[in-house]
Amino acid sequence: MSELVETARSKAVEVLDRCLHDGGVNASAPLGDFLGYHGVWARDSMITCLGMSLLGEERFVAALKNSLTTLRDNQTETGHIPVNVMAETGKPGKQGLPGPIDSNAWYVIGHWYLYAITGDTAFLKESWLSIDKAIFWLRCQDNSDTGVIYSPESSDWMDIFAYRGNVFYDNILYWASLFVAGPLGEACGEDGFQYPALADFVRDRIDLRFWLERRIMGSARPEDAVTAREGRILDVCDQWLREYQMHRSHLEGRPYYLAWLDMHDCAHHFDTFGNVLAVLFGFAKHFGHEESILDYIRDHGVAEPYPIKSIHPPIYPGDPTWRDYHFRNNFNIPYCYHNAAIWPFMGGLYVAALVRAGRMEEAGKALVKLAEMAQLGRYEGWEFNEWFHGDRGAPLGFPRQAWSASSYILAYECVKAGEVPYIQSTFPA
Repeated sequence: MSELVETARSKAVEVLDRCLHDGGVNASAPLGDFLGYHGVWARDSMITCLGMSLLGEERFVAALKNSLTTLRDNQTETGHIPVNVMAETGKPGKQGLPGPIDSNAWYVIGHWYLYAITGDTAFLKESWLSIDKAIFWLRCQDNSDTGVIYSPESSDWMDIFAYRGNVFYDNILYWASLFVAGPLGEACGEDGFQYPALADFVRDRIDLRFWLERRIMGSARPEDAVTAREGRILDVCDQWLREYQMHRSHLEGRPYYLAWLDMHDCAHHFDTFGNVLAVLFGFAKHFGHEESILDYIRDHGVAEPYPIKSIHPPIYPGDPTWRDYHFRNNFNIPYCYHNAAIWPFMGGLYVAALVRAGRMEEAGKALVKLAEMAQLGRYEGWEFNEWFHGDRGAPLGFPRQAWSASSYILAYECVKAGEVPYIQSTFPA
């Protein structure tokens, strides 16, 4: 690998070392006036550990275990995992009080990852009741009993953006947490036998819900002309048929999973995080959608000028899904923050997804772009910033982000190995 790529790896390790503390891994380390995110964020810490733990160094594996312990100690009676726990107090911060959907799923996935790396059954047994309770909380979010969970507006990582209803990103994580819960329960000698069947059920319902193909609803075609997929849809429920029929005129043949669907509305743009996770976890390949998603990213410049934009295209005032609060601090004006900004942590997952799909040449080129992006900074070089302007490629947000640094390491290790460690063997297509 090039000198730039190798240097970026060593600089990423330096950033991660600055983020460690007794309670786990902070979401970022301070730099000058930027104090950053001083605490254990559930999603940030678990995503960070996907790459950090591959370094094979005890302090980083211990940080994953400590982060999980910190989150477990602050789980609510009903099973919810807070979005963050402050380093100074060991208690949820003000952002930890609302109910983010994705914290619980990342918490379960984090336990699987730690067990996959260490085989530490003792710690897993200590956490099993908490894991089981976290999954039950997620299951309670399926308020329509259809196998897909419901998200209030702005209740996951896009916390200042109008995602709502059945959100694909939240549901792909829900499925992944169910998928790993079976082997975790088995390793504990506990009752996890129901999770594999539930995961299969949820996987089928998610694909039916979010992937829309060209089809004819309510037609008088001969029965043998109904495809297998249409037959599965027809078996679900009349309400789903009405929704698909309502959206059919403008959503036929989309080459990616829809970002979200609500009762009377839906997103029209490409959601990167959910679709990249679908490829990374083998979900998309299971249904034959992997190449379509990755081709869309390549053909529409979603990973340009750096990998990778959060959505494509950006949405503007006047769009039916726009909210005036997107103007808050100018965060979500077009090409900023959640609205088509470039997120390095997501770029690392994208490289891993390319490796998973066998697109090694594309993965290698994207890794170089990640290194080029990591080298930039607002005040000094190698800041591993939180996000970048989606059009100009300028570094923005807080510097020294743990998940930006760690996802670079994940991308590096995947390209080097030609496979995605642990994830690829655990989540077959």
